Amino acid sequence: MGKKKEKFDPKTHFEYNGRIWTKRPSTEVFFEEMKDAGLLAKTTATKIKNIFLKEGLETFASFENKSTADLVELDGVSLKIAKKIARHKLVVASEGKPIRSFQEQIEMTKNHQYLLTRVHALNRHLNDGNGLGFRSGTLIEFYGKPQMGKTQWMYDLAVRTMLPKEKGGWGRSVIYFDTEGAYSVQRILKSGLYWGLTESDFEKKMFYVSPRVLTTGSDLLTHLENIDKMIVENDVGLIIIDSIIQPFKNEFKTVTGEGLKNMGARQNMLGQALMKLKSLAQAYQLIVCYTNQVIANIGGVMNQPSEIPVGGDTVGHASDLRFWLKKDKPIENGIETRKMKLVDCGWLPPTTSSFCLTPFGIVDPSEAKEVMKIAEQMENRDPKDNSPILNHLGDPIPESSLLKNPNAIETPNSVNLPQKELVEVS
Repeated sequence: MGKKKEKFDPKTHFEYNGRIWTKRPSTEVFFEEMKDAGLLAKTTATKIKNIFLKEGLETFASFENKSTADLVELDGVSLKIAKKIARHKLVVASEGKPIRSFQEQIEMTKNHQYLLTRVHALNRHLNDGNGLGFRSGTLIEFYGKPQMGKTQWMYDLAVRTMLPKEKGGWGRSVIYFDTEGAYSVQRILKSGLYWGLTESDFEKKMFYVSPRVLTTGSDLLTHLENIDKMIVENDVGLIIIDSIIQPFKNEFKTVTGEGLKNMGARQNMLGQALMKLKSLAQAYQLIVCYTNQVIANIGGVMNQPSEIPVGGDTVGHASDLRFWLKKDKPIENGIETRKMKLVDCGWLPPTTSSFCLTPFGIVDPSEAKEVMKIAEQMENRDPKDNSPILNHLGDPIPESSLLKNPNAIETPNSVNLPQKELVEVS
């Protein structure tokens, strides 16, 4: 911890000025390392640490976005000390390299991972035609009216993240923040089994946070401030928030009329959550996906979209890729086709791709008929028939005791429930 150079794990530590430092440390470790390096006197480090802990700032994530002025507002923190903390905070946030050479920038890109989808046109469009898929370290927003496939995209990307590398996935874990109560264990499990996951994979890699501990935006922030350890210990590759705006709408009941005074506070808190998500995505080379609601653009400017995502510029400027999901074709042979338009991205031009919704998740339109045949085959199968069923790729679909007995996953406290909850906020 802030000691002279020695062997270290690059996943949890970094090197700076001949010393080893902890990545995204707890508040205690942060000030312990400042003390060991002589950046703060022993008594001062202890005093300031206790002030932070008293204010509920227990992790680096809880104060990484606080300015020098914010720190000075803490009772007992002088401007001189606040500046020292702010300087070291930048060192920790940048892992010792706040300014990087061009060669170092190139090296950073080598750490990126790419998550392929089952929508072939989308894969080609991503990363400027290289067909690599979604890039780690990014925030991805899906917005649109209800029933456009937003939540289904969350399930699908969760499955892709958990799939082993030999099946085109990452073999990493997922944390799913369900702010609206739309999460369905049956749907995501059914999709995962089709593509090659097992119930055991879900038990090990799928983590779930229920709406009852996500009532407000403050609840979400509390989780994000204390999630680093879980990310590291479980090799989390994807964080999902479905939807991003709901807990903030709950906390600030109205931001119109007399409630307009609440708008600034809501947007500030929403911005803090998005900054923390961005920091987590970049620090741990994971993807953050969130859904967003829309409002009608009544009386809007001509040639402007008919639907506007909620959250204003705070949400609009946060995401790296922003997709608008819309209807495409009428339902044909039970197949629902949707369009996803990339409306904003810093390195890609606007593009539109089509995808299909199936009982087994998101698929390319070229695969939809084959997938639906498998769904029909499974639905009409004789219960006594134990012969294996193959998916349209020729791989066997594992049996599921949970799907055979839906009652086993209806009760939230069931020990067989293939999900885990984070510690509830009291």
